[in-house]
Amino acid sequence: MSFRACSLYFLLILQMGLLLVPLTRVEAAAGDGPPNVVFILADDLGYGDVGPYKTTTSTIPTPNIDRLAQEGMIFTDAHTPSSVCAPSRYSLLTGNYPYRGRDRWGVWRFTHKSNFLSGQQTVADILRAANYATAFIGKMHLGGDFYAKNSNSIYRGSDATQIDFTRQFRNGPTDHGFDYSWVTTNGIQASLYAYFENETYIPINQNEPGIVALDIGPMGGGVIQRAGFGDANWDSSLVGPTLTQKAVEFIDSHNNQYGTSKPFLLYYSTQAIHEPNTPPATLAGQPVQGVSGIDAKADMIYELDLQVGQIIDALESRGIAENTLIIFTSDNGGNASWTHKVAGHDSVNGLRGRKTLIYAGGHGVPFIAKWGDGTPAGSLIAPGSVSQQMISAQDWVAAMYDLTNQNTPEDQALDSANIMPILLGQQPENNPVRNELIIQAAHWGEHNSYRGIRVDDWELVMDPDDNPIELYNLANDLAQQNNLINNSQHAARITAMLNSYDYAVNQSTRTVPTSNSSPPNLFIADNSVDEATGSTNFTVTLSPPSSYEVSVNYMTSDGSATAGSDYQATSGVLFFSAGETSKQIPVAIIDDTDQEGNEIFLLTLSNPVNAELSDPNATGTVIDNEMSVCDAPVYDPGSEGTIFLWKNCTTNIWHVRLTAGGGYTRYRGTVITDQNFNNVVPYSHESSDIFDNSTDPSTIIYDLRISPPYEDGFSFSFLNSANICFNVDTPSDTSVLVGSARIPAGASFNPNTLHPCGPVTTLPKLSINDISIQENTGGTSFSVTLTPTSDDAITVDFSTLDGTAVTNTDYLTTTGTLLFNPGEISQPVTVLIIDDSEPEDNENFKLVLSNPTNASFADSTGLATILDNDTLICGTPNYNPAIDHGVFVWQDCTSGNWSIRAVAGNGYTAYSGSVSGSQPITNTVPVNLEPGDLFDISSDPSAIFYTLKIIAPWYDGFDFAYPNGADICISINTPSNALAWVGPARIPIMGPFDPYTLDPC
Repeated sequence: MSFRACSLYFLLILQMGLLLVPLTRVEAAAGDGPPNVVFILADDLGYGDVGPYKTTTSTIPTPNIDRLAQEGMIFTDAHTPSSVCAPSRYSLLTGNYPYRGRDRWGVWRFTHKSNFLSGQQTVADILRAANYATAFIGKMHLGGDFYAKNSNSIYRGSDATQIDFTRQFRNGPTDHGFDYSWVTTNGIQASLYAYFENETYIPINQNEPGIVALDIGPMGGGVIQRAGFGDANWDSSLVGPTLTQKAVEFIDSHNNQYGTSKPFLLYYSTQAIHEPNTPPATLAGQPVQGVSGIDAKADMIYELDLQVGQIIDALESRGIAENTLIIFTSDNGGNASWTHKVAGHDSVNGLRGRKTLIYAGGHGVPFIAKWGDGTPAGSLIAPGSVSQQMISAQDWVAAMYDLTNQNTPEDQALDSANIMPILLGQQPENNPVRNELIIQAAHWGEHNSYRGIRVDDWELVMDPDDNPIELYNLANDLAQQNNLINNSQHAARITAMLNSYDYAVNQSTRTVPTSNSSPPNLFIADNSVDEATGSTNFTVTLSPPSSYEVSVNYMTSDGSATAGSDYQATSGVLFFSAGETSKQIPVAIIDDTDQEGNEIFLLTLSNPVNAELSDPNATGTVIDNEMSVCDAPVYDPGSEGTIFLWKNCTTNIWHVRLTAGGGYTRYRGTVITDQNFNNVVPYSHESSDIFDNSTDPSTIIYDLRISPPYEDGFSFSFLNSANICFNVDTPSDTSVLVGSARIPAGASFNPNTLHPCGPVTTLPKLSINDISIQENTGGTSFSVTLTPTSDDAITVDFSTLDGTAVTNTDYLTTTGTLLFNPGEISQPVTVLIIDDSEPEDNENFKLVLSNPTNASFADSTGLATILDNDTLICGTPNYNPAIDHGVFVWQDCTSGNWSIRAVAGNGYTAYSGSVSGSQPITNTVPVNLEPGDLFDISSDPSAIFYTLKIIAPWYDGFDFAYPNGADICISINTPSNALAWVGPARIPIMGPFDPYTLDPC
């Protein structure tokens, strides 16, 4: 509801004598010591019901609130987080949005659990920590814990006859920071109709105690609007006078006890102007009923004004008004009345909607603050001042931390923006304390469970499933008549607002910074683009990420490049949704046919909201695509002392020639790339020259001393995707001429683009693992990994390559491209394996990576070994114990018995190990054991332990068997390089293995 854009409100403000001025802090003290704080919360009071917010045709008198506005500050864009009272009342006490309480839609019955969750502080906790006395007087609507009769259990039903009213109820104001309370549980509109002092029931007539059932209808001078339970002498018309009296009594009592030595907080939550509209006959001797000449509700607006007047009078008569901060607002928007409109009064003053609805009339409220004697010299809040900043009524909570010089804890006042700098004139109007506001309708009725978000001048309305259904630009549509939801021009804005809403409600721990936190910084990076590409994107980053929406204006301006000839001018506003850290600004580039050299323009950021500018300017370099870096130039090494650089555009090899001109010349410098150089060749070097590419394949270091009429130099090539920098260190006046056109370049440049080098950083490395797989498993997966992770998307091609395994016979050909999204570190490549029935040796093939983008290779080839599952393991192998060194394992093809033979080769050898089975091993027979050998099966019939010390050319070993179906594992521990050969094919195996499958155990 950007009232700042609506002339109606400006005219209204001027007519009331209020000044829209830049605020400066008033340096006159309003009193000694911390101020008292009086917070007055009206009930169902609309934006246009009181003071300078009323239409000029309204006849309802509100002189006290008018005076409060004239002597203080009014906010023209103030809201509550909900269009009904119970959720808002939780927010106004905690500084949290309603969804952070027990029930986001509010606690409505007095016996329901309190909406405060464990650990959530109230504004009373804040001020009591600063040595304030604290009092809560008026309507709660926050739930509570009432004890059942004859029990210590809490009663949650609706039958008040089951409640023990002789005991204090719990989770009321005095359990949440207030030293004193005089309250009604639900105001005047619903049960329980009774007063409680410090959470103890106080009968209206001490001679007639007790809570009774009350039916709908007149009662005393008031009305019972909803049947329920209450005091037998309840009179809704007397609630306002009673609350006012209690407020004045608290001020008296505190003043008598402490004087000005101890400040106080009075949280005054009046019943006015909620239904039933039953104004008192008089208040403090002043007539009320009938004064407005309109209706009872209008009379209650006047009653509310008298209540405000009584509190101000109490402060002034005791000499403490000047050092009291008074804040006046409402718990939600007003209930527009046709009777009032006919009489010239409009409760919402032109806004759309009313209480319970999602539109601005449902949550737009008056908000007035005064601190001082009402004069410019004696006020800390400038009299007659106006703030157009968007605020939420819960923002006063964070201000109380600031007022008492306390840092806002990270886990408190999570959605409260500090408005104290606004009140004191320290916050410029164009620097908002908040640019987002989450709002909600009621949990019933026309806008049942609707939600919304305000971002600057825009309000987005969502249905109960959070689908966006309405979008309004309040800067030019305050009445919310032009729904822009289907306007494609605003698609990005809608997405950003939805993202901000989702982040705030479902992810963030707080939506506004604490008063002691620093805003994030915005950076914009320089950019370069070939003029033939058509467009480029500038990257704007936000660091650290923010839990609320950030916006910043941007605009291009000419440098050597001209808007309309070299690029298209652009401007606009960039939105960062909550949690976003990077956004793009596109700029269109114009391709011409002039050979003009590289040109620049600027992209500038300005007016950030919820952030600070770390780098407001970026340079855009338009690279002229008519410049040719190809082909050798014509030059004379005897007369030209310079560097010539050109590219053979057929071979892609670069050539560097450094010439002496007319005298002895020395050139030093480096060439650096983020990928390795290829085809590096020195040219015509002399004995004193230094040319080094041996220690680092991505760096060329040169120090060349040239005598006329000679030249030195070198050649090199690199991948097209490489980032490269050519540096000329000395002499400082050396020119560099590129290509056959002899294009001048700087002392440090990228030879592909001829623009200055950006930072040359090493690209992340891709690698691929080796694997082995049984041919009967159907498939296997290589793992391609990236180290370190990258903020850029990375692609790499892959394809299979035959080794001893043959494609489409042993495995299926596989090709494709892998995509690593930013932050991803691993991707699988699956290859299908073909199972045949031929006994054969293990075979292998390769998976080869190629053509990486934004990465280089640490290992581009993975080897896959296919283990043959048809290999013969039965039959005695041929071996020579005088030559072979290792262990032979085979199975008798007839009996199924297994044999192990350990052979020494040509020296003394010891083998140790074990054979273990899942069932007992049978037919165990040692073979040719020597003294010192150890062969043990006695202790465990399912295990064989052996240590065989063999002298060449002999062998030791044993035979054994086990039942079919048993699992078995053979291990060979020493020596470390020992092999096991299995079956007549002498299949080599290392490590523990299953002799049937040859798989690792």
